[in-house]
Amino acid sequence: MPEGRSDGIRKNATPHVIRLTPKVATAPVRPVEDFSVEPAAESEFLGHWQERHAAVAAEDVVPDMPEGRDEEMTFSQPEPAAKSIRHQTPRARTISSSARIAYIGAFCGIVAVAGAFGALTTVWARATIVVKPRVDEIMLRDIAAVLDTSAAKVQVPQRIIPAEKLSFASTVTREFAATGRDSSEPRARGAVKITNSFNSSPQPLVAGTRFATSGGALYRLVKPVTVPGAAISQGKLVPQSIDAEAVADLAGEEGNMAGPLALTVPGFKGTPKYEGFSASAPQGFAGGSRGASFMITKDDLARAEEETTKAVFDELKDEIGRTVPAGFSSPEALREIEITKVDAPAAGTYQEKFTVTASAAGRALVFRPEDAEELVKSFALEDVDSQELVAGSANLSYHARTIDFTKGRADVVVNGTVQARAVISQDQLVALVAGKKQGSISDALKSRPELKDYTLSLFPPWRSSVPGDTGKIRFVVE
Repeated sequence: MPEGRSDGIRKNATPHVIRLTPKVATAPVRPVEDFSVEPAAESEFLGHWQERHAAVAAEDVVPDMPEGRDEEMTFSQPEPAAKSIRHQTPRARTISSSARIAYIGAFCGIVAVAGAFGALTTVWARATIVVKPRVDEIMLRDIAAVLDTSAAKVQVPQRIIPAEKLSFASTVTREFAATGRDSSEPRARGAVKITNSFNSSPQPLVAGTRFATSGGALYRLVKPVTVPGAAISQGKLVPQSIDAEAVADLAGEEGNMAGPLALTVPGFKGTPKYEGFSASAPQGFAGGSRGASFMITKDDLARAEEETTKAVFDELKDEIGRTVPAGFSSPEALREIEITKVDAPAAGTYQEKFTVTASAAGRALVFRPEDAEELVKSFALEDVDSQELVAGSANLSYHARTIDFTKGRADVVVNGTVQARAVISQDQLVALVAGKKQGSISDALKSRPELKDYTLSLFPPWRSSVPGDTGKIRFVVE
């Protein structure tokens, strides 16, 4: 090969190994074009390519190597870039498996919704009708009845209502100031209780009869009294007593003594009556003084007694109201409060302060309101089957003609009102509305005289008629 000319083979300087790499210009890669080629043109192109390939192969001849040298030669020649020829053929349009599943799922969903809609409309259809019956108020006038503690239950023919008796007691003590003034030297005064435990014969005592304390202080009766004889019960004496007023024997504060005090009758000393008769002063003696002193006037006493008795009355009235058992009623007409005792010093007693004690007893008859309603029901709904009494609707008042708390019996007159509502026949109403549309139901129910109002609810909500199956219709009576 002439000098200066490069044959495209490069020799390495490394001993025994020579690498020859032909320099071949690499054609730029062109993008594949999609077009069709005629058969004749294709044959011409292939022939041209084969001739060129043979010429290049002839030029790439490796020269002989000198003997004794082992050299490695490497040849690298790129393949000629061939033009890609692609024939397009129309492809058939297909449906993917995912789309097919979606179509099937949508179809099944439509079928399920349609089935559920049909089931709701028919199988699970329900109707609920809430009705309000007509309610009438019935007047009750002058119904005679008897409250009896000996009765165990209501007796309609005899008009007897079972009752119970309650008893109460209370005592109230109040302190007051005396407003009277007296410049004389008054003697102490007080109430005494004289007791006969000697015999069954009455014992008269004259005014001025003396009573003595254990300390020797003397008090005298203001007025004469007769002590009742002792009672005899089962062969034994039962002592009897009487109250009286006594005054200190001497004027001055020495006679003022706080009670209670035990007293004897000195006039009976040395006789059997001394042990058989006794006396006491529960509140002692007061009012004795020298010079000007306070004195209880009649106005003081009247005011004190009125205030004390009112206090015990009110206290007992409140107690009766609080202690009536649950479920029972006790109208005012069936209650009684009696002032049984009032303890107070006499007007004219010399005391700066004094006390008044009042005792009272209370009694009441109580009964169950439902027992009274059961009795008046027979009069309010006599010979009436189309109505029933509304429980708890009775508004009754009671006037007592006579009351005997000892026997536990009272004759009363009952007045007031009760409410009665129409009896609803649900079977008739179910048969009346079964299978009907809402408009027809409205006309049918409004024509019923026993109904005041109604409310219709259908399930499912889009139904416009009541199911024909009566088992799917429910009536609720308010």
